[in-house]
Amino acid sequence: MPKDRHERLLAMRAERRLLADPDVAAACEEVDNSGLVPLLQEFVHLGRGRPRNLSLRTLLIGLHLCTQIHGGRVVLERVTDILFFGISSEARESLGIPDYPDHDQGFEAGYAVVRRLFHAMRKAMDPSPLPANKCLSREKAARLTAAADPEALAEREHRLALFTEFLLDASVRPLKDLLAELSDGSLAVDATPIRTFSKGRKTNGPELATDPDAGWYVREGDHRDPDTAPAADAVRPPTKRGKKSKPTKKGRKGKKTSLKKKAKYLFGYDAALAVTRDARYDEVLLDDNTPNPDVLPALVLGVSLDKPGCRPGYNGLKVLSRLRQRGYKPGYVAGDLAYNNSEPDEWQLPVRALGYKPVYDYRINQLGKQAETQGAILVEGTWYCPSMPEPLIDATKDLCAERIDRETWIRLIAARKSYRLMPKENEDPEGHQRMMCPAAAGKVQCPIKSRSMGRGIHLPLVDPEPSPAEGLPPTQHHARPG
Repeated sequence: MPKDRHERLLAMRAERRLLADPDVAAACEEVDNSGLVPLLQEFVHLGRGRPRNLSLRTLLIGLHLCTQIHGGRVVLERVTDILFFGISSEARESLGIPDYPDHDQGFEAGYAVVRRLFHAMRKAMDPSPLPANKCLSREKAARLTAAADPEALAEREHRLALFTEFLLDASVRPLKDLLAELSDGSLAVDATPIRTFSKGRKTNGPELATDPDAGWYVREGDHRDPDTAPAADAVRPPTKRGKKSKPTKKGRKGKKTSLKKKAKYLFGYDAALAVTRDARYDEVLLDDNTPNPDVLPALVLGVSLDKPGCRPGYNGLKVLSRLRQRGYKPGYVAGDLAYNNSEPDEWQLPVRALGYKPVYDYRINQLGKQAETQGAILVEGTWYCPSMPEPLIDATKDLCAERIDRETWIRLIAARKSYRLMPKENEDPEGHQRMMCPAAAGKVQCPIKSRSMGRGIHLPLVDPEPSPAEGLPPTQHHARPG
């Protein structure tokens, strides 16, 4: 869009198309079914002073229609154009929308109405105890935080979650049938930084930024501000003593500059996103660059905002819990090391209790055998027979060290399947599960399990000597999520 205001309004008028009344009626039905109007009505229309020119219900209908027309994006300028100029006069009359002339001044009058109502609604959903758009001293911010009502803040956070989900569901509604057909409920959860308009202040300075709930994002470590404890040790690389410093080069005017690239800083938020897609395909477009109707594109189903690097497990779990409450079925959930390093009670166990099956990446020093107990070994998150051959155990380590190629690695990982402990019963609410020896399950042949011998040459033959478990097969293992 052009930067000049008048040019932008002209461009919107040129792109405008009149929405059909059935489309507006469908948006009205969605808003009425969302439950947001009674939830926010008393906080937006206070019953005193001059009546608003636009109702909360009408604004929500405009937001919904904006997601349908503009690919899930919500821009208040577009909402204004839709409500005041993009629907029929009959629809405007039924929604109680006043008439404004279709020129720059008329648009600005309608935009002011939309903007004031939106900010009144935003205030009712703001879970922060600190006012924005002013620089607070740290002492005053601490007093305001201590004096805030936790229950009132939690209620605002709940309203914000419902409003966010209303917009997300509206944005994916055109793909609802495709989502139900092609998605198995699997998701990826990750956080991405979002820059704010506010200028960041020094972490330990006397004042907060005009956006007091934002923080510094650092593009290394766990992304938290290195000046906040205890994140400093996690973000900064360890100092290597006794070694020469990194070489330097001369810059302009003979000044020496370090060859090490400086870390990237950004003042803003982390948006924890839950994304689903059709994992069978890498491309969602046809050769003519039109959408493939048989492929599900990447869709954002949940989001939560927080300071960068803070509480990744808490924020991810909050998004997943809300998805289950909204009726989305659980599947696999993939997360990076920020989630894998969370405490079990804060991420792994609750995620499994929700019905999701977590999938993680591992650091280079976590590959291969990780642990052993009760006659079983844990290899990269899965429990196996202790006599699984070493090439299978070290397959991923060998791939990273370039001792084997990717095709060999895929073949070795597939061969692990025969040695995997098999479920003996369903998981309990925390994800614990009794497992049985693969020989008892008929997946391999093992001399210790005489009944497994002679079942066919297609089954691998286990060599239990020398036994890392002292000859004890892993028969009654109670597996805890790795």
